[in-house]
Amino acid sequence: MQKSDEIILLFLSTLADVLGLGVHQHHMKIITHARIDESVTTIEKHAFSYCFNLLDVDFHSEVDIVERNAFIDCRCLRRINLPGVRIIGVRAFQHCDDLEDVEFGNKLEIIGESAFMSRKSLRDIKIPSVRTIEVGAFLKCKCLTDAEFGIYRAGIYRADGIR
Repeated sequence: MQKSDEIILLFLSTLADVLGLGVHQHHMKIITHARIDESVTTIEKHAFSYCFNLLDVDFHSEVDIVERNAFIDCRCLRRINLPGVRIIGVRAFQHCDDLEDVEFGNKLEIIGESAFMSRKSLRDIKIPSVRTIEVGAFLKCKCLTDAEFGIYRAGIYRADGIR
């Protein structure tokens, strides 16, 4: 990631507030990379929502919470590594259609309702530890076939029994 392409966020209430833009403004489309500053421990709701061209986000190990809708509709987002995240909020990564590479750390406790709903590219997930996966967390992830939870590996089957 080049410095000219990244956005370093020192204080994050929402990305729109930091940039002085409305969430739906066309300026949000220019963001392609983001690096979360060491001082940020919570990615607040709607912080990156509708950043249609966002490709990747670098999280540090002290980011603890990704709140609801934080990355909703980041359709080009391809990879995320969440090494220190404990809580992933409701619909946090919903409609991130190109998201194919997700790494979870061993601090993860909760994956919220519909958190990764409608991810078209995700094929398998590895979650070293998790306490709660809420309803529909991976709903409509049509390519998801394998899930690994710590030492356990499970095949994912459709409701009609077809893998």
